[in-house]
Amino acid sequence: MPVYYKDFCCIMGACQDNCCDCDWNIWFNKKDYLKLRRLEAPAEFKEKLDKTVRRLSAQEMKKASGNLYAKFQLDEAGQCPLHDSDGKCSLQKLCGEEVLPKVCRQYPRMEKRCTPAAFEYALSPSCEGVLQLLWNLPDGVDFIEEELPKSERGIFQFDMTSHNLRPWFGDIRAMCVDILQNRALSIRHRMLLLGLALQELRDMDWEKPELERWIERFAVLTRGDAAKEALSSLPGNRPMYLLQHTKNAIAMLNGVCGRGLLPNILELNQSTQSDKVNIRCDEERYSAFEASFRAGMGDIEYFFENLMIAVMLYTTFPMLRSKEALWKSYVALCNLYGFYRFAAVMGCGETPTKEKLFHILVNVSRDMLHNEQRQDRLRDEFFSHDSATLAHMAILLGE
Repeated sequence: MPVYYKDFCCIMGACQDNCCDCDWNIWFNKKDYLKLRRLEAPAEFKEKLDKTVRRLSAQEMKKASGNLYAKFQLDEAGQCPLHDSDGKCSLQKLCGEEVLPKVCRQYPRMEKRCTPAAFEYALSPSCEGVLQLLWNLPDGVDFIEEELPKSERGIFQFDMTSHNLRPWFGDIRAMCVDILQNRALSIRHRMLLLGLALQELRDMDWEKPELERWIERFAVLTRGDAAKEALSSLPGNRPMYLLQHTKNAIAMLNGVCGRGLLPNILELNQSTQSDKVNIRCDEERYSAFEASFRAGMGDIEYFFENLMIAVMLYTTFPMLRSKEALWKSYVALCNLYGFYRFAAVMGCGETPTKEKLFHILVNVSRDMLHNEQRQDRLRDEFFSHDSATLAHMAILLGE
């Protein structure tokens, strides 16, 4: 787990984007539903709870995944009716945290996930409290390893004929983290070096992978100047960078993120003679906002480094079940990083503040990281247009 995992606690009313008010479906299982129904509470509160908690219909249960049984009925504004004006949960205040449904107790924690290396714990950067923890680590993210209780120990058995690299997940993940935390390079160059490493890994013979040679090679590259020379041949392209991330914002038009960014960056001109919409990105405005961001926020590259480490942990990056999955996970990571940077600049505008930055990054994470279908669709567009190359990722990463 990352060092900050155990330090997390909900900041409740101090949160700009409280998860109780973000129009998310709050579904829970039968056990949690019955626990709420049997709750000992004042009659007035029980009546409110009866109106708030709704069992799913048989048709809804059939469509829902897992063992979902009931949900909180949100109000017209998409808010949980149990969320008080002080930012706190009336159910928790009255009866304690243990009576909350699991989804409320758990978020933004990732439920214990079993990888070939360990049980992993992570926090989603879609929560302002998590971003504050990342902000408070200027020296970077370190990790904690604890020995498993004997009752949880087991032996992994891999099908070694399936030609995947999952048995080496721990070593490969460690190298990916080392590359992203190499502050001798800019973050853009670190992301590109990561791409070089994963490209070489992808093209390796997976029946007889030379993992030791691969680790040694990129351990050397992260320490010297050779990486800078290799990466300088992958230039960016500002107009294409803006166009791609404007398209990302359009894909999230119905979310807080898309609605907040689009008026700042583009003009949509729809021809009266066709259904085509011409997108014009305002490059001058972006450049002005970028200058304001750098002047107002100072050097916070460490924060974006920590943010991407948090994303890697949350998404169990890199995917090693196949060569295609490996490269897809890298393309998705590049798209997310590039959009984080784009959204940070446009969301902060002329007067950047940490509060504005956190607000936009929380909503990017909710609109993209927590929407796997959208994330996969945006990622797969690169493959369908033959633009999932490392050279195109250099454009996507900006700077």
